[in-house]
Parts: sequence; structure tokens; C-alpha cells
Amino acid sequence: MYVNSPFGICLAHNGNLINESELNEDLFRTDRRHINTSSDSEVLLNVFAHELQSVAGMRPDHREIFQAIERVHERANGAYAVVAMIIGYGIVGFRDPNGIRPVCYGKRERQGGTEYMIASESVALSVLGFEMIRDIDPGEALRGVEEHFGSIEPGERPPGVHTREPEQEGERRVVVERPGTTRYLDVAFHAPAFADEDFVPLLVADAVLSGGKGVNLWAGGFGRNARTTSPLYQALVESELVAGVSSALLPTEQPYLYGISATVRDGVAEAAVEEALFAAVDALSSAKPADHALRKAKNQLLAQLAFDDEGVTRIAHQLGYFSTIAEWGLVSEIEGQIEAVTAEQVRDVVGRRLAPNQRTVGWFRPQAQA
Repeated sequence: MYVNSPFGICLAHNGNLINESELNEDLFRTDRRHINTSSDSEVLLNVFAHELQSVAGMRPDHREIFQAIERVHERANGAYAVVAMIIGYGIVGFRDPNGIRPVCYGKRERQGGTEYMIASESVALSVLGFEMIRDIDPGEALRGVEEHFGSIEPGERPPGVHTREPEQEGERRVVVERPGTTRYLDVAFHAPAFADEDFVPLLVADAVLSGGKGVNLWAGGFGRNARTTSPLYQALVESELVAGVSSALLPTEQPYLYGISATVRDGVAEAAVEEALFAAVDALSSAKPADHALRKAKNQLLAQLAFDDEGVTRIAHQLGYFSTIAEWGLVSEIEGQIEAVTAEQVRDVVGRRLAPNQRTVGWFRPQAQA
């Protein structure tokens, strides 16, 4: 859940409030806050936001944040474990005074410094390589952080350490043979980081090839089926070479992958699938997309961006995700960047980024069970 006043706060919680209806009424009549959903997470978020606004100045310090949490404990009855991000300040975790819901925190060392994570289960820390420090005590707002680090003034963020993967010099191939029933084709290309000037042109190029998807995990970062009017669908599905085809481009802090995946029909030659797929990609590198095709691709992307901004939960997803890969404010700039992409840029980025010597081709060939 997300609320933009004060400061911009994202909140997630595990639990339930037994006085939710009373809090909802107080928020509306006394705090002048309107609740848009039936989720008690939104109620808890707005109680915290109101109390923080009541005690904090233009730039709250950690003492004011903890004071606001103490006020939340006074108002909210029930079982809850909470993690909240205050944009531009950091994260804070707390649980109900009775300690009914679990929550813990841990740390891991990185070249850029120490990272901290708050989770309801310690297994989540372990999976991501964090060392558990301890459980958060009932009613505690990370007092240990205040005790040990509260007097330390914020310092300059250390410069990040960047490594660069060696340039790929030719096509790579991999074949996996395992028990199964269906053949799959995956083709991967090197994709630029979100901050790279090639990212948005490649995003538009993917929309021309496969259809617009948006720019977050839920909108297509893990792959979405090609639209029925797209060149990839027409070349592969309409020709009955494959049962389905999808593509994926995920905005990331570091360079990642652009992928095209297909579920191959029985009896179809692998060479025929590859030929049709690569012909569709190569056509976009040899000729600029038609004006109407470029306009349609942009419209699909812009429509998905608008959909991703519907409701506080979707907005929170976008802001939270972009805070991890770049700056949350960049979300508002994507629309203008998409509109500025030209047909020449699309042809150029496909020619460089999706060239034959830049791809890795992977086949899954099913084997009969022994």
C-alpha cells in the first residue's frame, strides 16, 4: 500500500486489526483521510501516516518516526507485523505490543556497505543471503538501531563497484535434454540497464515485435504472450510452428537479458522455428517500422503504463520497484521517453542489440521417461 502524504510511504503488513472499523471512522471524521479499499493494511498505513505528519517537521528524524509508531500502537488493536518504506529516508519495521505476528531483521555485507532486510520469516533472509540479527521485540520499533546508530550523522553514499561482462563475439547455443513432453525454445540477448539510453528504444522495439507490456515485474518482466497482431505471433503462431510465443524485457539496475520464448508444436522442425523467429527480428533491423506500427506499439505501452498507475497498490509497486533499480521519480518520465523514440532508433537498437552474434539459443528437448 502507498500514500503520498506525508513524504511518500509504502507499507506492507501481516496480520489483522480488530478495531479496523473504528479506525476507519476516526480516519475519515478526525484525521480527514479517505480509505479507498477494504484492506486493513490501508487503514494501518494511514494511521501511521497521520501520526507521522502530526509529530514530524519537514524532514523527520528517527526519533519522530519512532514516536509516530508508538502512537500507532496506542490506536491499533490486533496482531500485526509491519515493514514500511519512507521514501528518501529508509525502512522501519515494527510489530504489535503483544508480539502475536513474527518479524525479524538481518544484514549482509556488500562492497557498497551493509544492507539490512526486514521479513516476517527468517527463511526469507537466508534465501537472499542475509544473516539474521534477531527478532523484533513486541512493541519495538527497532530500538536497537536507535541505540547503536541513532547518534551517527548520515554520510556520503560510497561509490558503487561496477563490472562489465566481456563482449559476446558470436552466437552461443545450449541444449538441455530431460524427461518431458514438450519442446521449448528460448533465445536471449544482452539487454541494457534501465538507465542506459538504449533501454526505452528497445522497449518500443519489443512492443513492435511482440506487443506492449509495461515496465515492471507484473506487467511483463517475466514474459507475456505476444499480441495476436504482432509480427512474432503472425510468424510463429499463425503459421502453426509454435503453440505460443512470448517476450520479456525487465528494467534493471544492471544490464540483464531480453528474451523470446516459444512452445514448439509436435512434429515441427527446429530449424523452421528458428528461421521464422529470426526473420521477424532481422526484418526490424533492416527496415524502419511503419509509422502505424510504431504508433500502435507506443499506444500499447502507454496504455499499460496507465493501467500500472491505477490504485494505490499498483502505484506502490511501481514506486517501490523503481526505488530499487534507479530513482522512484523516473517513473513519471517514461511516457515522454517512449513518445520521443523514433523509427530510426528502433531499427538501430535492434540491429545492434538483437544481432545474430549477440544471441544465445537454448533448446529443451524432452526425453521419454525411462
